[in-house]
Amino acid sequence: MSEAAAYSDPSASRTLGALVSRLEQEGVFGHEGDNLYADACREMADALTQGRDCKAEIVIKISLHALKGVVEVNGNVKTKLPETPRRRAMMFVAGGTHLSLRNPDQYDLPIRSVPARETEIRSA
Repeated sequence: MSEAAAYSDPSASRTLGALVSRLEQEGVFGHEGDNLYADACREMADALTQGRDCKAEIVIKISLHALKGVVEVNGNVKTKLPETPRRRAMMFVAGGTHLSLRNPDQYDLPIRSVPARETEIRSA
């Protein structure tokens, strides 16, 4: 195919954006390429609503290999989305070798039930 014929071919990718779009349509990036930008935006929005600083990264690698008149195009995508903060628990050493959620140095207060008073309803 001549260069002029390639430019008249509607399936020819003339820009990097068109090439990436075409490769995505063909599934070259695999499952991890699906909705990368949407996933990154959702993770960023979640982090911001929780008041956390965040950073996301999407790296697209495209390699071209010419072999016997055909160009082999390979794509690879790597993502780094904001990390979800891990939960923590504060535990205390109890009995010298055990961990406990209760502070052994804090006294337990007795909890008692106080019945509600019966009051007479008055009218004005």
